[in-house]
Amino acid sequence: AGFILSSASKVNGIEIAGNYFLSEEKILELSGINEDSRYLFVFDSVAEDRLVSNPLIESAEVNVRKDGSVSIEVKEKVILGYRYKKYPELVFADGTLMELNNDYASLYAQVPLIVGFNEDMSDFAKAFENVPQKRIASISEIHRYEYTYDANGLEFVMKDGNRFFASFYSADVINQYNGVASALTEKNVC
Repeated sequence: AGFILSSASKVNGIEIAGNYFLSEEKILELSGINEDSRYLFVFDSVAEDRLVSNPLIESAEVNVRKDGSVSIEVKEKVILGYRYKKYPELVFADGTLMELNNDYASLYAQVPLIVGFNEDMSDFAKAFENVPQKRIASISEIHRYEYTYDANGLEFVMKDGNRFFASFYSADVINQYNGVASALTEKNVC
């Protein structure tokens, strides 16, 4: 009983990896692990279950090492943006939706507003399957944009103020944005 009550039985450092939207503090809160936890009573599977119960976390791996340190690696769901229908909704890369409540209000500044897509979002999501989260984070807004020759156009309003146009069926050309933008000599001309 003496060891269990001693400071030597406490978690000896926590490493967190893979989080993009959720803070380290939120990851710790969700996992139920902190520096005061007794590492012998930290159960990997219990902490993993707690983490994946969060709608933003796709998977989690928790490892308690023999030295008492803990590593937590999460894989967050890719968020394409948010839209307003009856209420604000997050749009995930698999096409699923989640009501955007006050707990996740900070996401408004981190993901683009999606305008003009009120139907099922699975086709929209499929169009972005090759666009990484880092690129999505550089977009401020995504609008449906009808061309005379293509009713399925997209207008990207970038966080740097430029606009980028593409077809819905080739949305991944947004990955080339940096190369295009670096060649521009005027603002808002893309």
